[in-house]
Amino acid sequence: VPHVLMASDSPAALVDPFLICDEVAGETIVRRIQRKLDDAGRKRLLVQCAQALAAIHRADTGLPGLAERDHLAEYRQRLDDMGDTTATFEWALRWLAANRPAASAKVLVHGDFRMGNLIVDCPGPTLAAVLDWELVQIGDPYYDLAWFCVRAWRFGAPAGLAAGGLGSIDEFVSAYENAGGAAVDRGTLHWWLVLCTLHWGVICRYQAERHLSGQTRSVELAAIGRRVCENEWDILDLVVESTMPPRDEAEEERDDQGRGGVMSEAYGRPTAAE
Repeated sequence: VPHVLMASDSPAALVDPFLICDEVAGETIVRRIQRKLDDAGRKRLLVQCAQALAAIHRADTGLPGLAERDHLAEYRQRLDDMGDTTATFEWALRWLAANRPAASAKVLVHGDFRMGNLIVDCPGPTLAAVLDWELVQIGDPYYDLAWFCVRAWRFGAPAGLAAGGLGSIDEFVSAYENAGGAAVDRGTLHWWLVLCTLHWGVICRYQAERHLSGQTRSVELAAIGRRVCENEWDILDLVVESTMPPRDEAEEERDDQGRGGVMSEAYGRPTAAE
């Protein structure tokens, strides 16, 4: 991670709390990174991401100020606080509660390990830094593994590159295990992938609420709110996938095209006018 040169929680100097770090050369815009990668480059970067995540999960968990999170309870409470939910979210919460796997040994969890929060130095490619540690916590290593594989963080890459748009989930998991990460149960990982997809959907709805409530008026937050239905689609797709035979690439591609044709009413709030 970048070396911190100066930091303060006081707003006195710069109006807001701040930190100043060393500069780390590289790119963070995922579309630009993707354009620079060939097949070999994607494989190299995928292995480096798995190695970084395994190293994070070996780190000391005795750091002050870190706590465990009950994700299901948190998402339930956030929806209740907004007074808003969807049928798919409710169904997903019930499915997750009914199928919850046994907990794993607790580790240091980054909390937002995904493409977009990494600095990649191209050509190479070289994973230069891991950013955005504000969600770091003590928890289950499956959370970080699954979050990296949420469909949104492929940034349009095909289903065969489900792990961050770089490679398959099996390739990512194998690289993680080879780097010293704990053995990964695929069924447990699938449960966490449903959970993380729900998490991103709840975040999208929460960001919209910040705009709609007037707390933070922002076209960006409003637009993120329009992505709730994408996550509903993905949740249903993932749970059906767990009970049906695997589908081929052509079927996945048709699903991706179908998402773009959803009628506008499916987007809920914010409406296009809002």
